[in-house]
Amino acid sequence: MLKKFTIIVLAIIAFVACNSEPEKKKVDLKIDEEAFKSFTMNLRLADYMNQPSYTAGVAKIQYVKDFAEYKKNRPGPGSTEEQYFSALGKQFEIEKICTEVPAKLLKEFDAIQTVELAVPFKGKNYMVTISREEFEKYTGAKCEDLKKDWNGAFADKHLFDEAGRKAFYQKFVKEQ
Repeated sequence: MLKKFTIIVLAIIAFVACNSEPEKKKVDLKIDEEAFKSFTMNLRLADYMNQPSYTAGVAKIQYVKDFAEYKKNRPGPGSTEEQYFSALGKQFEIEKICTEVPAKLLKEFDAIQTVELAVPFKGKNYMVTISREEFEKYTGAKCEDLKKDWNGAFADKHLFDEAGRKAFYQKFVKEQ
């Protein structure tokens, strides 16, 4: 009787061990706010970005809605209205922002689990919300791989290559 009981218990333990999922690695969602702000100020067309924010795994990047908002946020000398329209007025530039900015944030900060990006321009709002998991699944590369080989793991395929950039854009960018 004791042998049967022992065998049953061992069988249950083996079954549970084989069918349970491995524990997911817990991510520390704390981030160095100064490092985050400093890094975002070096992203593509950061001069036209409002104050970036980070809360509990979500990085939010919002570009200015128009030149008037840009001047309000940055009084004094800076870009002219012509430079503003020249910088954001090309579709490929909006595509590059929407592709590169989330990738660079996910690459740089392990705590960032989702990037929310909004680029308003000429009455349209180009919005991206992408999780680390979606990004890695789509690109086939882990975010930490981008640190080792930015061009090979991401940029050559999804940023510099026009077809790759457009495919990424069509998958993740919502125009409103």
